[in-house]
Amino acid sequence: VQGALKEAIEPLSSDSGLVDSVCSDILRAASRTASGGDSYTVVRAMLATDDSPLTPAPVKQAPILIQVDADSGKVHIETEDSFFLHSDEDAMIANAEAAAEEMAAAAAAAMGEDPAGGGQEDGEKAKKFSGKALRHALGLSNFWGKKKTSKPPAPPKPILLVAKCEISLGIFDGTCQRRLAVTCPDIETCPPQCIVVGAGQSTVNGTYDMQGFRHDSPWYCNEHGVNLSREIADGHHLWIFGSPPQTFFYMED
Repeated sequence: VQGALKEAIEPLSSDSGLVDSVCSDILRAASRTASGGDSYTVVRAMLATDDSPLTPAPVKQAPILIQVDADSGKVHIETEDSFFLHSDEDAMIANAEAAAEEMAAAAAAAMGEDPAGGGQEDGEKAKKFSGKALRHALGLSNFWGKKKTSKPPAPPKPILLVAKCEISLGIFDGTCQRRLAVTCPDIETCPPQCIVVGAGQSTVNGTYDMQGFRHDSPWYCNEHGVNLSREIADGHHLWIFGSPPQTFFYMED
């Protein structure tokens, strides 16, 4: 990377010391450690609370982009960092345990081994041990209670947030501009509105605007106060048109 940067910067100056200094500035500005720390601080201040922790997301990040415009003397840098916004601390720990078990099973499968590690009984013991060790390390040894009589409900999934940092460096004028944009892929891919026509109840017809998320799905409301949401009934997820709290018009699997 250092060599490629020198090749791009050398046509702008014959001073080798200045070229090395500019390259160092570019690499420092493009550091994912710096941009990740800044992004975390900003996103946490904007969205996280003591009850809703923010953690780095173990997902593949886009490569760091560095572009040098020799004509204008501008350097454009883009870095990307992803975070999980959890509903609460318990959900954060439960999701971490589930992710650890998935990673262990995937690693064992990739090596051609039995994910249980020598038998179902041994595998269950290993899972229980890893879960207890993680809870004990985080001071949550009584996470699901001492007496576990039934399988706990699945924890709410965290919200994935992607922070994109854009940096513009001026080689000739020494300027530096930074811009941070935070997006949520789940929201970006959801339609902000939907239109219902032909319903038997006139108040169900009309335009529905997205209000938020429930049960990992968007929910909508129209001008008459009728909601379109994905609810859980008898263990099944159903799309329901209704007016809270008790009036339901339609249900669809």
